[in-house]
Amino acid sequence: MSFAESAGQSITTHSSFKWAVANFAWLPSTNGTLSQGCSLYYKANREMYKVLLDHVPYLHANIKSPDMLATLGVRSAVTTSTLLSLLKEWSQQGTFVTSLQHMTQVYEHLSWPMASDPTSAAEICSAFESHALIWLPEKQGSSEAAAAAAASSSQKLPHDIDDRQSSRKQLVPGQFYGTSNKLFVKDHTHVIEDSTASPMRVLLKYYFTDELHTFFLEQLRYTSPGNLHTAGMPRAAQWGGQSAFDPSFQPIVPLYPSTADYCELLGSLGSQPEADNTSLEQAVMVLLHWSGLIFRGVMPHEDLEFLKAALYSRALLPSVDRKWVSASDGLYLMDDKDLAQAFKDKPVHFLWRPDNMQPSATRC
Repeated sequence: MSFAESAGQSITTHSSFKWAVANFAWLPSTNGTLSQGCSLYYKANREMYKVLLDHVPYLHANIKSPDMLATLGVRSAVTTSTLLSLLKEWSQQGTFVTSLQHMTQVYEHLSWPMASDPTSAAEICSAFESHALIWLPEKQGSSEAAAAAAASSSQKLPHDIDDRQSSRKQLVPGQFYGTSNKLFVKDHTHVIEDSTASPMRVLLKYYFTDELHTFFLEQLRYTSPGNLHTAGMPRAAQWGGQSAFDPSFQPIVPLYPSTADYCELLGSLGSQPEADNTSLEQAVMVLLHWSGLIFRGVMPHEDLEFLKAALYSRALLPSVDRKWVSASDGLYLMDDKDLAQAFKDKPVHFLWRPDNMQPSATRC
């Protein structure tokens, strides 16, 4: 409705009927309730459905007119703000059942505006910095994953017709992670994701496309006040095409675990009174990683000093008697099994290693 003021200006106002149409809960939804238009989505938009699946309520009516959908307030497109709000909502659910294919679609949808829209890039970086928005499936073999899978076995997305034989399309329970969690892009040792004892997680096993590698490592960065205008831009673009590294422009998800993080991993493995074969082998993989850095002379001096102190004072090392000991407990490398028998009743320990591994391989 329009009317003219005395000054000749035209003002548009809405009738009470139009306001009621948009604000009252009267529209049928796919979850079986009557809802406001602003809380419903338009399912016929296939691109939107790929990003949201059945995790949101849709309008349960055959309306195709864009003008009518706009009048009703029904969402017919997924904006950056909408998707971030949904991620925050999903993350509050605790265990969230979905597929890796679905979450790949979500993060790829967020990555598109990152390189071209500084405002959206800053909004996305700020959201990931302050909320746990990175979804990962439960670690295989964990009791939590087994319990969640059993409890959610009947939770199938009814309209998801993807091939259930594909692991990336399979619905699985998962959790959202953020900056308060130990989350990394890669793992030198390939142990973290196989260890149910450690809460640390690694992204690359699940989100390995080039686009998502760029999203998590290059685009998602802390938004310090001086860097808001370049948040999300590829590093080369930020620095005039050069790959110079600005230490104040840190990625939200670190590339690799630190030496201290790997010590924490060993501490998690050693939380069991007696080590099993899997945890023994995983511990050796961490030791081999450190051994390689030291052998090549690329471990920073401060890391080396930290590592020496940690291994000397903390029970992080596996012994042949399946215990976790420190170097100060009297730990030795066994290069002669016959000679080692002479010390079996002595207060000494020998470092555990696989039978096919030379003693020098674990020499740190």
